[in-house]
Amino acid sequence: MGNKKEPQETNPAARLKREVITVKNLKEETLQALAEHGKTIDDVRWIGTRVEEIPVDDFLRVADREYYEGYGGAEVQYIFVVGDDWWLERGEYDGSEWWEFKTMPTRPTEKAKEPLIEFVFDKWYL
Repeated sequence: MGNKKEPQETNPAARLKREVITVKNLKEETLQALAEHGKTIDDVRWIGTRVEEIPVDDFLRVADREYYEGYGGAEVQYIFVVGDDWWLERGEYDGSEWWEFKTMPTRPTEKAKEPLIEFVFDKWYL
C-alpha cells in the first residue's frame, strides 16, 4: 500500500544528462559572489563590458533570470562588476561559468637584484 516505486530511467545517457544539467540565477549568483567577499551591491561603482557601462539597476533587472551554468558554451561573458579596488569578472572553462573576485595587486616593497625581464625574454634588458 503506499510503497509505490518511482519509475527507473532506462536510458543511462538521459539519466546522466538530467543529473548534470544545472541552472543558476545570474542576479542571485552575483549577489552571493559579492557577499562571499564582504561586499554588497552598494559597494559596486559600475557594471559593464570593456566598451560600455550598464546601469546597476538595469543589470539587476536583466540578470534576474536563469542560465545553464554547466559545460558547453558560455552564456554570460565579458561582464565586469567593479568596486573601488576590486572587481568580479566571469571565469569560464569549457562552458562552465562562475564569478572570479579580483583585487589590485599590491606593489612589492622589494626591488629585484637583477631585472626579471632579462630572464624572460633572453635578449631584452631593462
